[in-house]
Amino acid sequence: MGNILREKILAREKSAAHHAAERAMAQGAYPYFRSIESAQDTEVIINGQKVLMFGSNAYLGLTNHPKVKEAAIRAIEQYGSGCAGSRFLNGTLDIHQELERRLAEYVGKDAAWCSAPASR
Repeated sequence: MGNILREKILAREKSAAHHAAERAMAQGAYPYFRSIESAQDTEVIINGQKVLMFGSNAYLGLTNHPKVKEAAIRAIEQYGSGCAGSRFLNGTLDIHQELERRLAEYVGKDAAWCSAPASR
């Protein structure tokens, strides 16, 4: 009897949470999965309105900088859209090594190493 009661309580709690999310969406207060109608930048367009983007990694405003976009296009033309594997196994490109060399030089160190987060 105890398990059945626990399951009913759990089902009610899940249902309440679901309905709370629906109410938040209806009020325009649900912050998840909003469609962005513009390029990622420090400001974006959501539902036709310009809003500040606080949850982005584009805080320097470089995401749409013309020089960054031109360099990205050149890199895609030369290397394709990705490394097709782990850098340790088959993904180290000459541009990775050039970046590390230039970063080390910039900060006055013998070497530098760049790595994408494990979550990517």
